[in-house]
Amino acid sequence: MICPNCQSAIPSNAQICPQCDHIMINRDMDDNLHDTIEIPTARYSNEMTEHDDQYTSYEELNNSPIQDTTNKDKGDKKTKKPFFSFGKNHKQDKKNEDEGPSRRKNKKAENRLTSYINYLLSYIKKPIQSPSSNEFNDNPNHGITSLLLLAILNTISITSLANYFVSHYEWFADLSVLPNLDFDFVAWRFGLKTFVFLIITLWLLPAIIHLFNRNNASEKISNNIWLTHFFGMNSISVVVAFICFLISLLSPLFFMIIVLLFSLMQIALLIITLSIHFLQSGNVNKSKTFYSILSVLLLFFIAVIFLVGLIY
Repeated sequence: MICPNCQSAIPSNAQICPQCDHIMINRDMDDNLHDTIEIPTARYSNEMTEHDDQYTSYEELNNSPIQDTTNKDKGDKKTKKPFFSFGKNHKQDKKNEDEGPSRRKNKKAENRLTSYINYLLSYIKKPIQSPSSNEFNDNPNHGITSLLLLAILNTISITSLANYFVSHYEWFADLSVLPNLDFDFVAWRFGLKTFVFLIITLWLLPAIIHLFNRNNASEKISNNIWLTHFFGMNSISVVVAFICFLISLLSPLFFMIIVLLFSLMQIALLIITLSIHFLQSGNVNKSKTFYSILSVLLLFFIAVIFLVGLIY
């Protein structure tokens, strides 16, 4: 018997070839005929046939018209996409991110400015009103804003007039009975001291009023609402201070008297506001109200004299 794999002679009853380890099974078909069945060869042939069928199916799928159309559509979509689209979209997204917070800040600033202007106009139209009746008093920033505006505008006006007066002191001394003095005047230092002085005094007056009025008022008012209400009643002072600021910058010589009169007008408005508030406090005893106003003014002017000596 010959091995079909290595063509070597092997015994007729052998099931495995001793040369190549090929497995062989003999079956008798009849008395004179024996068929040799090669299991590994048939198994390998079946596996190759299945692999060929799968590969043929894969090639048919790739070469089919449907597959080509899909790939063509994808290629068209990729071709239509702009080359710099990612850069443009990235820049546009970054621009929107940058514009978003700045736009919100500008809108918030506009709302604050509009609210503050409405706050001033409401008190200019009706300066005498109850603190709880005005809806703008709920925002404590309005009172602080008015305090800062009064301090800044009056500081610039007073410093401008003082600087002009000192620089032309000899000319004024020749026209009047002023003595000839020689002193150094530093405008920025004088302006800084004036600003600190005005900040303290403008806050001190409503604080003293609120301290006296806490026991006499029929309704309790918080500190923030009271400060906003007090400077709301002095909204005309903010307008007057702004006019003094413009006049002192334009021509301090010709408008010096006007600026001084407007400054005195602001002091008068503070005293009027003080008196009206105590009269509105609901205290039936008028004598007590009168002495309360007098006590507040006395304490305030003593504090002003002390601050002038301390700061200047």
